[in-house]
Amino acid sequence: MSESSPQSGPSPGLVLQLVGAWALVGVPLAWGVWQVFRKSLDLFR
Repeated sequence: MSESSPQSGPSPGLVLQLVGAWALVGVPLAWGVWQVFRKSLDLFR
């Protein structure tokens, strides 16, 4: 049985990849939601 050293948390590289992936999805999503919100305000004027 081999022993592996316990890790205290995710590696910084993994965290950076996760943040990058969320930014890649989140920024266009937030922009799209903002555009829909802005255009929906025109319906109530």
